[in-house]
Amino acid sequence: MAPRALNYFAIFQEEIMTISNRITLEQALKMPIGELIKLPTQQLALLLEDVAALKAHVKTADAVIYSVMEKRFTDQARRARQTDGKDTGTVRLDDDDFVVVADLPKTVKWNQAGLRGVLKQIETWPGENPAEYISTELKVSETSFNAWPSSIKKMFEPHRTVSAGKQTFKIEPKKEAA
Repeated sequence: MAPRALNYFAIFQEEIMTISNRITLEQALKMPIGELIKLPTQQLALLLEDVAALKAHVKTADAVIYSVMEKRFTDQARRARQTDGKDTGTVRLDDDDFVVVADLPKTVKWNQAGLRGVLKQIETWPGENPAEYISTELKVSETSFNAWPSSIKKMFEPHRTVSAGKQTFKIEPKKEAA
């Protein structure tokens, strides 16, 4: 399926103020930089207003489409993650001739006061360097945490909160079997 070409600039044609020799965004993008540099400041200001309006329109369109994707695929993605035995991560959902890739990233936060207590406890251990376990910003690498022995993890776990981030979706055409 070939992507549809959309003329986003047409969206704002009715909103453009009429001034003599007004340059539209579409025209500006076809002009050499040397000519654009020579435009009056008023023209540049109007082009910036058009860009701001276009950005706002795209932001709204993105929010609407994301909302549709979220309402349509969240439950199916949740069930797929449960089947895979996970609360977060990426799952692929078959939908007609497409695959919907639903990604729900894991977000980990650490209780700063609790980490300071763990840091003080490790400092009392002979030969141990607390910097091997905790970065100076009192963050704990999730990769490191997962690699630690359970005795160390137990000290840190009360200060760790795991939640899901914002789910994202992509739609891809199904690949035909060779």
